[in-house]
Amino acid sequence: MFLAKKARLLVAASVIALVAACDTAEERAEKHYQNSIELIESGDVDRALVELRNVFQLDEAHREARTLYASQMLKLGRLQEAYGHYLRLVERYPDEVEGRVILADLALDRRQWEEVERHGARAIELAPDDPRVEVVEVALAYRAAIQSEDASARREAARRAEELFERMPEEPSLAALLVESYASDGNFSDALEVTNRAIPVQPDNQELYLLRLGLLEQLGDVEGLEQYLVELNERFPDEAEYQQMILRYYMASGQAEAAEEFFRSVVSPEDEDLGDYASFVRFIRNNKGVEAAIAELNTALQVRPGEPMLTALAASLKFDNGDRDEAISQLETLLETAEPNADTRRFKVALARMLLATENEVGARKLVEEVLAEDGVQVDAIKLQATWMITDDRSNEAISLLRRALDSAPDDFQLMTLMAQAHARNGDRALARDLLSLAAETSGFAPEESVRYARALIDEEEFNTAETTLVSSLRARPDTLSTLVALAEVYIRTEDWSRAEQVERNLRRIGTEPAVSAADRIRLALLNRQDRSDEAIAFLEGQFQDSSGDTRALAVLIQSYLQAGDTDRAREALDTAMLENPDVDDLVFFDAALKAVEGDLPAAEQRYRMLLEEYPTNERLWLELIRIVSRQQDPEAVKALVDEGLEALPDSSNLLWAKASRLERELDIDGAIEIYERIYAQANSSVVAANNLASLLATYRGDDADNVDRAYRIARRLRGTENPAFQDTYGWIAYLNGEYSEALEYLEPAAANLTDDPIVQYHLGMAYLASERQEDAIAQFQRALEIAGANDPREQFVTAREKLAELQAAPATQPQ
Repeated sequence: MFLAKKARLLVAASVIALVAACDTAEERAEKHYQNSIELIESGDVDRALVELRNVFQLDEAHREARTLYASQMLKLGRLQEAYGHYLRLVERYPDEVEGRVILADLALDRRQWEEVERHGARAIELAPDDPRVEVVEVALAYRAAIQSEDASARREAARRAEELFERMPEEPSLAALLVESYASDGNFSDALEVTNRAIPVQPDNQELYLLRLGLLEQLGDVEGLEQYLVELNERFPDEAEYQQMILRYYMASGQAEAAEEFFRSVVSPEDEDLGDYASFVRFIRNNKGVEAAIAELNTALQVRPGEPMLTALAASLKFDNGDRDEAISQLETLLETAEPNADTRRFKVALARMLLATENEVGARKLVEEVLAEDGVQVDAIKLQATWMITDDRSNEAISLLRRALDSAPDDFQLMTLMAQAHARNGDRALARDLLSLAAETSGFAPEESVRYARALIDEEEFNTAETTLVSSLRARPDTLSTLVALAEVYIRTEDWSRAEQVERNLRRIGTEPAVSAADRIRLALLNRQDRSDEAIAFLEGQFQDSSGDTRALAVLIQSYLQAGDTDRAREALDTAMLENPDVDDLVFFDAALKAVEGDLPAAEQRYRMLLEEYPTNERLWLELIRIVSRQQDPEAVKALVDEGLEALPDSSNLLWAKASRLERELDIDGAIEIYERIYAQANSSVVAANNLASLLATYRGDDADNVDRAYRIARRLRGTENPAFQDTYGWIAYLNGEYSEALEYLEPAAANLTDDPIVQYHLGMAYLASERQEDAIAQFQRALEIAGANDPREQFVTAREKLAELQAAPATQPQ
């Protein structure tokens, strides 16, 4: 009895203790929360955040603590963390007004429109009269108007934004919206006034400074632009991007000395970190030549004799100047005596790049392996290693390596670009494009990354996003030729003639020879796309006259005549030029090409042969001659010409391609594969080269597992393709790997398009057979054998006859 009573007491005590513990947890959480408030009031935010994290360990649902923590993250500028905590808040408390408003506002700042719509719609329901919610509502209306190309709705949204901006000039999204709207209507002065009003109340909003910079450029305010760039550098002295802007401005405006003077004012060889000084030396090299850069470094080495970074940079310059052996020796000597550290690893990578340039890939790879053995996340070494892996069709290994590098260098956009290349090799096009987008954004929309991403978007016909990307890049670098040319292509493809003409005017304003040449190409493309062929020809005639007989202008003019079907005018223009310049070989080449168009093939052949006697290593001449002889139906002569051309140009990919195609037609598959291997080694980024090699390996060596594996690694980039030949290659490899459903997904459209190719029809028949679709397999084998003919000796059709006989002899099965 005593024991039973004691046990009851123990149980009761345990229950009481358990209840007390629960109460204590809540009380402890609340105590941590109250402590955090006191600490924040006293200015000790760091300890307050620790207290709030203690709250979450005890009570994750503590609403006030979550709100306070999120708001502190917001004040500290840790926006990603703030966003995450507000997101947790609204997910647990859907009617949380403040959280919804802030989430919509943060998403709006980052242009994450799906999130703006999700949280904005809820915020509009909960607090329609909150001014911040009105901002979100106007921004959504403006975006909808842009997407629907409704100019009146856009202007109405802008009018509402004007009213809000009067009350809230500190709201960044309003200023950006108004600037964009005014600029769209050509009201650059009004747009500039918006930035003038917004910047004093938003002094840290760097987007506003960039917008103002672009507007000054649009207004042609050269003096104001220079003064503003100087102000920006004074306002943000630690922002390298603004230093680069003023340097680009000085160089674009022909003020090379001012650029050098500015650069000297912000760097010195006595700096502890010599990275910026190294950039200055490269600037001297690019603008005054290698000798000037070497002289600059010699002066620096007098200040800091034997300094390893300067010594390595001097070796690099010697290499660029042609003293390759001495440069390599100098770096090797430096590395022999230096203690291993981060700098020496960078020097080893620099030496590896030199060895690569001198075709010593084995030595380069050895150095990179040494660097990665010392430091597994040395980013520059990883970039080289990943590039080799991608080239070697080891894209999965490259992706793993690049992920490791991005963990240590999350903002390295070159790593992102390489990662995109690796995913593209795997056929993951959407993921590759996402990484190109991230690389462009992370680089601050640098020209190379922005154009690369825009090109991917143009290929997918996503012109609006491509335009946005290119315009973002031009805001910081308004005179970048590659970006302007890509933007013009977007406008021409979307038939936005007025904006394409604006790009053309900008290029002519820049005035350099490459810029004017690009403007001429845009003008010609505009006229041709609008079917204004007479104006296009008149434009080209004027160009030719202005060029004083430049053969390039003549070539374009002749091509234009031929496209218009006016052979007589083409001949007249060429004959006139040849009379005036009888010894110009380019004109003889044009004459040969025109003879071919006119149908005088023997005369064209004679002229090409004459030119080849003087220029035996000119690939284009060989190709044109082969084309002319092919048209004369002389296959043996073509065969001899290809072989003769390869004697003069043994590495010509085009001539190798011609020979491989012939060998394939002659069923010399081993010979064709050998040549395609050479072509692929030269250009493994070529999708066509990859397809041809993978196709032959899979089709004719598909009984060997190693060859099938190699074919798959080469052909992975073809996933998702809509090209029928590529579909056949990838589909057949999927079949060989036992992926029959995926095989049919590719082989059916391939066979539907390549109706005269018996191999493609055979591939589909085998996939049907493996999928137990016997009737379809019978029809497909019959089709393949009918196209191939009774005498085709290839193994595929021997197999097709055997399988067909087996299927026809088998008893019919009832469908399930």
